[in-house]
Amino acid sequence: MNNQPVLARLITRTAGDFGFLFVNFIIAVAAFVIGVTAFSAGVGTLVIAVGLPVLAVCLMLAGEFGRFVRMLLAGRGIVIEPPVTRRFGPGFGGLLRRLTDGQAWRALVHILVNFVVSIISFVIGTVWFVAAPGGLLYGWWSRWLPANGGHDGLAYLLGYPGHFADTLVNTVLGFLLLITAPWVLRGLVRMHAGIALALLSGPQPAIAPQTPFTAYAPSAR
Repeated sequence: MNNQPVLARLITRTAGDFGFLFVNFIIAVAAFVIGVTAFSAGVGTLVIAVGLPVLAVCLMLAGEFGRFVRMLLAGRGIVIEPPVTRRFGPGFGGLLRRLTDGQAWRALVHILVNFVVSIISFVIGTVWFVAAPGGLLYGWWSRWLPANGGHDGLAYLLGYPGHFADTLVNTVLGFLLLITAPWVLRGLVRMHAGIALALLSGPQPAIAPQTPFTAYAPSAR
C-alpha cells in the first residue's frame, strides 16, 4: 500500500509524465533523423541492390526505437506488450527476410507519426509544466522586467492596465495551469500510448480490463 500523500503522488506523477515527454521527444528526433536517412539511402540505392540490406537495417532500427518507446511507456505504468517475435534466420538471407515483416514497417511508420506528435506534445507539456509556476511567481520575478507602467501583457490586452492587474491575471493563469497540469500531461502520455498500441503492439491486441492502455499480444491456441 502506498502511504505517500495524494498531493505528493500527483506531483511525482506529473513530473514523471513531463520527463517522459522530454525523453520521448529526444528519441523521436533521433529516430526520425536516422530512420529517414537510412530509408532514403536504401530507396536511392535499390537499383544497384545495395538498397535492400540498407532497408532491412532501417527496419531493424525502427523496431529497436519502438522497443525503447514501449519501455518508456512501461516506466509510466502503461504496458504495451510487444508483437510476437518472428525468426528470420541467420545471415544475409535472414536480414532480407525482414523486408517481408509487416510489423517492422509499422514500426517505421511509428517513427514518422511519433516525430510529429512528439513535437506537439512536448510544446504543450512544456507550456503547462513551466508556465504554471512562472505565473504563480510572476509577482516576484516581474520586478526584473523593464518598467512599462503595465501597458503591455495579457491584462493590458484585456483592457486592465497596471501592474496589479498584470500580476493578478498572470497569477490566476498560473494557478489554472497548475491545477490542470496533471491531467493535461497524463492525457499527452496516453495519446502516445494510443499511437504505440496501434503501431507497436501485436496484431489485433486485446486490451486488458484493468488499464485501458495495456495491450497483450494474442496467445497461440
